[in-house]
Amino acid sequence: QYHKALELLPCVQSAEDSSQALEELVQLLIAHQTYGNKNFDEAVDQDMRTLVWKYRHYPVFIVCDYDANTARQSFSEMVTRYLVREYTSLGSVCYASLLLRFNEEYVPGDPDESMVKVAEVLPRVYPLVLGELEPRPPAAKTQGKAGNQLGALRFASGHVLQMMDANMGAFFGEACKVPFVLRHFQPPGTDR
Repeated sequence: QYHKALELLPCVQSAEDSSQALEELVQLLIAHQTYGNKNFDEAVDQDMRTLVWKYRHYPVFIVCDYDANTARQSFSEMVTRYLVREYTSLGSVCYASLLLRFNEEYVPGDPDESMVKVAEVLPRVYPLVLGELEPRPPAAKTQGKAGNQLGALRFASGHVLQMMDANMGAFFGEACKVPFVLRHFQPPGTDR
């Protein structure tokens, strides 16, 4: 709902490219722990792609964990193509945090996996949840939800962040308050 509220701002309405202006103001980062993981149901990945498709005109992103050992083959190939195209000398990556977004070249009828594309890759030395590699003691294990939100935080480009859990609710009226409250923190004479 924040996207719809921010579209009401004059700097978005008067911009040449309102989508780009909106993306500079807000991002919705959906941190998803199991996207692309072959050990989990593909239907969950499809649900995430459906969400991205539905809101393709807004800056909606999926942040997910990449583990080369558990990634679906199509997902691993998509990551590899991105790495080869963007970082020719990077080599192979075993663990990474990924930022996925809607693929503007997607046409209904194309394979569902091509609905999203890799926007950025942050390679890591260790898995997202420490303790998954043996022989770490159980006390050294990290919490998955906290690690997942930290993974999303690394891709956040704004100055104001709000972390929400998937079962937290909000309505449009609350979303409309945010830009007006944030104006109190702007330098005088600015429009953002």
